[in-house]
Amino acid sequence: MLSVNECEQVVSKNPVTFFGDNFPSLSDSRTGDGDFAVLKFAAEETSGSWRAGFYRLESDLGQLNDALRDLQR
Repeated sequence: MLSVNECEQVVSKNPVTFFGDNFPSLSDSRTGDGDFAVLKFAAEETSGSWRAGFYRLESDLGQLNDALRDLQR
């Protein structure tokens, strides 16, 4: 689990789309060729510009993994 600050570091390099309380099924949403990750903020975890709900982070999974590893350094 990431802190809000850590999430901000990871997503600062990638586009993020807010979906609200429910993340759409892949059959209901636009399809793309790229990788993505799903973020979820509970109401008690929100601060600043983050709202409670689901976000789609557009990122190559290899780059996302590198960004997550960088947090540990």
